[in-house]
Parts: sequence; C-alpha cells; structure tokens
Amino acid sequence: MNRARVTALLIALTVSGLSACGDDDKSPSSASTAPAVVDAEKADQLYELGETADTGAAEIRVTKVTDPAQGSPEPVPGRRFVAVTFSIASKADVPLRYRAGQFQILGDSSKDFYTEVPDPDGFSGATIAPGKEVTGSMLFDVPIQEKDIRLVVEPPGAEGDVVEIKLAD
Repeated sequence: MNRARVTALLIALTVSGLSACGDDDKSPSSASTAPAVVDAEKADQLYELGETADTGAAEIRVTKVTDPAQGSPEPVPGRRFVAVTFSIASKADVPLRYRAGQFQILGDSSKDFYTEVPDPDGFSGATIAPGKEVTGSMLFDVPIQEKDIRLVVEPPGAEGDVVEIKLAD
C-alpha cells in the first residue's frame, strides 16, 4: 500500500469533513480542528470479515456485505455498488462523533479509494454516547474489476489511526 497516498488522502478527507460539517452540538468529541496524522504502523491493521476491529475508543465490526448491491440510479457501465453494514460500539468516556467520510473502500488492483453513493436511507453520521452501539449501512461505487476490496475506516476517537476490514472471505 502506498502509505504516503493513504496518509494524504485521509488528512484531506479529515480536514474537508471537519470544515464542511459544522453543528451546534456542544458535547465533547474526539474530533479536533487540526488535521489527523495517520500512524504508518497502525495503518496496516487488517481485519478479516466478521472480526471486531478494536481501536481503543471504539469497536467496529462489518456485519454484512452485499456485492453487487442494488441502488438507484443504477451504477454506470463498468462499475458496481457494494453495500456494507457495520456496527460501532463506543468504549470511550465521552461521546464520539463520526461522519460518513471516515469510511471508504480501498481497491487492491488500482490502490484507489472509492467513496459512498448518496443514499437517503444510509449512514451519514452521528454522535455515539459512551457505552452505546450504533449500526449503519453505506453504499459504495466500485469498479467491476476490483476483487480484493477493503473497508478503510478512520474510527472515531482513534486520533488519525486507520483500520482496514476485508470485505470478502
């Protein structure tokens, strides 16, 4: 994996997500206005489908993958939709804020990130209370030729560390 490319993309997404997503919620959060720096050692955490990724502040688990998935409108020729259902359980002492931009698909053949498809019923972000769990689903637009895809997550409260979860056995 090209660590510099992953790091630069995650920093850009973090900065744009934080600047574009203001809210009136005054609760404590793990989000900060400074860009996150990805720890290169932790960027290689790779979990199997069904394993629980423990980030310290949260536990993330992919519970279902539908590939290909239905969506509206249909994907353009040469692409497919992949639906990912996941749960996030907070282990933190303060509420954790998370946003859809913290979740992406990474393709193996091209090393490109694939982002979500807007879905009115899908996960878009929320605040998770200490000790609580939230489930969500997201739809991603991925080229048909990508076979070994992984969900890349910058978990809430992980201060820029990322985990990767394989989306196939």
